[in-house]
Amino acid sequence: MSVAVALGIVAGGRGGPLPLVVVLALLSLIVAVFLARDRPLGAVAFLVVAAWCAGTLLYRLATIPPGPDHVASFTSRRVLLRGVVEEIETREGRTRLVLEARSVVTGTFPRPVHGRILVSLPGERRFSYGDLLEVRGRVRRPHDAGNPGEFSYRRYLARKGILAILSVSRGEGVRLLARNRGDRVGAARFALQERLSRTLMGGMPPPYGEVLSSLTFGTAPPKSVAEMFTRAGVVHLLVVSGFHVGLVSGTALSFLRLLALPVWVAVSVAALLVGAFSFVVGPHPSAVRATIMVLLGLSAMLLGREKDAWTALAFAGLVILVLDPLALFSASLQLSFAATAGILYLAEDLTARLPLPKQVAVLVGVSLAAQLATAPLVAASFGRLSLVAPVANLLAVPLSLLIVPLGLLAAFCGLFAGPVAAALLAFLRPWVQFLLASVGWFASLPFASVEVPPPSAWAVAGLYAAGCLGVEMARRGLRPTRRQVALACLAVGAVVIWVQVAGEIDSRRLRITVMDVGQGDAILIRSPSGRVALVDAGGAVEGYAQEFDVGEERVVPFLHRLRVRRIDLLVLSHPHEDHVGGIPAVLRSFPVGLVWDSGFKHDNPSYPRVLRMIHAGRIPYHLARRGDAFDLGAGVKIFVLFPSGRLEVGTGSDVNNNSLVLKLVHGQVSMLLPGDIESPIEDLLLGLGEALRSTALKVAHHGSETSSTPTFLTAVRPEVAVISVGEGNPFGHPDAKTLRALRGVGARIYRTDHHGAIALISNGKRLWVETFRREGLSQEPGNGKRKTEGT
Repeated sequence: MSVAVALGIVAGGRGGPLPLVVVLALLSLIVAVFLARDRPLGAVAFLVVAAWCAGTLLYRLATIPPGPDHVASFTSRRVLLRGVVEEIETREGRTRLVLEARSVVTGTFPRPVHGRILVSLPGERRFSYGDLLEVRGRVRRPHDAGNPGEFSYRRYLARKGILAILSVSRGEGVRLLARNRGDRVGAARFALQERLSRTLMGGMPPPYGEVLSSLTFGTAPPKSVAEMFTRAGVVHLLVVSGFHVGLVSGTALSFLRLLALPVWVAVSVAALLVGAFSFVVGPHPSAVRATIMVLLGLSAMLLGREKDAWTALAFAGLVILVLDPLALFSASLQLSFAATAGILYLAEDLTARLPLPKQVAVLVGVSLAAQLATAPLVAASFGRLSLVAPVANLLAVPLSLLIVPLGLLAAFCGLFAGPVAAALLAFLRPWVQFLLASVGWFASLPFASVEVPPPSAWAVAGLYAAGCLGVEMARRGLRPTRRQVALACLAVGAVVIWVQVAGEIDSRRLRITVMDVGQGDAILIRSPSGRVALVDAGGAVEGYAQEFDVGEERVVPFLHRLRVRRIDLLVLSHPHEDHVGGIPAVLRSFPVGLVWDSGFKHDNPSYPRVLRMIHAGRIPYHLARRGDAFDLGAGVKIFVLFPSGRLEVGTGSDVNNNSLVLKLVHGQVSMLLPGDIESPIEDLLLGLGEALRSTALKVAHHGSETSSTPTFLTAVRPEVAVISVGEGNPFGHPDAKTLRALRGVGARIYRTDHHGAIALISNGKRLWVETFRREGLSQEPGNGKRKTEGT
């Protein structure tokens, strides 16, 4: 039933007629009732169909668009918002609040609204659950995945019921209007959690107090600590999971049984402690899953019933999916269930086969089972695998078995026995330091974490199927005959050959991908020869704060997903931050054959750093000028059209107007890449005449009104125009005048803020355009792919 509901939720995201699903569900239930007595297996089959239909309905109900009285309906508008604080997180110099909206003022009068909204404020602010705040800012949608395989912040927040973000600029105030406007249960939970965490963080110097709080209650650790634990493969210790819930219940049961209490008393107290712990840490998917399973196990003990972990796991999944269908798409939930299933399926066999002392074998077996079961999902979600995880867990888990129970005890003692809490924290401090040092050592190993090509959903399914087949054959002592081995090898070989053939067919085409990097440029060019050029790599916009490294978070992972191993030509179109800010991450991650630069100097944060990295890495560097060309092989060449000699000065925007202007040619298909040049340089380029004529155009300066004059566009005459632009950007790009001019020359317009990544594919005679998502829609990756054909 749980699997059927999950498959129904997946099917719900693929569309289909809803009335047909309702009718099918009702018919299945009716048939199941009639078959229940005489043909129970048939009844079960129809109940499974009904469960599948129920999953589809659950997904549709969970994704009903918000109405006009929802705060998300004010997207792209500046508002004065009043809302009640429901969640607070202070981290790395910013305060993030989740508010339940109460009213919005866009003109003169307030308008009642509802819905959750995320507010990010500069600096650290002291607010409490239930505070009624008044905040001024611009409502916008969270950023969606723009490139294939990318994490979607929009879907992540939507699973938490948050459909909008309020952007607050520096200098805009936040006013506290009243306190204690939230519900009492939530206020009690928040106050208790804050007080317990404060006891732990105040009892040790940073970062040890933060680490202890993360280990105990799953609070957000410092970013550097999270990255270190991730590289070492022990990040699960910082997330409240079955490990924590099982530790609470196991410790409580053991202690209570030592007191010779009746079973029903020990089980009841343990259940209350588990419930209290879950209440404090909040509704994390892994914690909810573990809590349901533990409570079912305790109920079985109390009632004298048989305990079955697989049934408990399935029931936990069913409860979570019924309450929150979108949780199915959460990597946290997927990894939690995969790890638990792996332990149930593999741990006993691994423990029995390991030539180690029993206690050590159990620890290693459980760790290995969880690592093997989650490896395909980790590779698919993050593109990395930790090679030191089994050994690191062998040390980190026993330390956590000591630290977490005593940390819990210290935190609760802090409520009524401060000296006891201080003594416990003094005892724990060296152990936390040792844990942090050990994890840091594992993470520092050069092979600790390796990047792997993220497998497709079909590849992940194939890996799990092959793994289960191998385990079952080993359990049954089956030894395949030579004929069976030969047939299996032939089958695998045939699949590999056809995959290679399909890849070879695709690789015979030029692929130009304009990545979605927000308000910036990043263009990947892959020739049929396999050679690669990268033009810019995105970055922050001057004067506007950005909370993450675009190169590290978006460009480099995208290149890894496309299995790029080397960049033959790296082009710095011009030194503005939104074009070169991601270049340092690229230089750290890939060997580069040659760098082209216009040579115009600019003192933004990244450009001098890029030049230093190029010099330190002894990467060939060239000031590109008109007449230069780079051969990518297979008939693909990149030509420099501008600058022609000396750099231009006195143009009003010299940094933009000294951008490299490139023309990519592949047979009868071409694409013009003009960087951020403006109308003065466009006028200069008109003297090139027919050389400007191109099949496709990367629109200059993100569609600004200062570029793309009608005369210039008439000379280029593009059939396809691609605008790399950030959603809701503060500059109003692309300008309406530019869009009219592009339509005036008959160009099809594609925008990264609407379509996500845009791939232009050519065989040298024709051009195809493939977009990652449909215009104006937010969908699961891959659902919005659209192809249009040009000549």
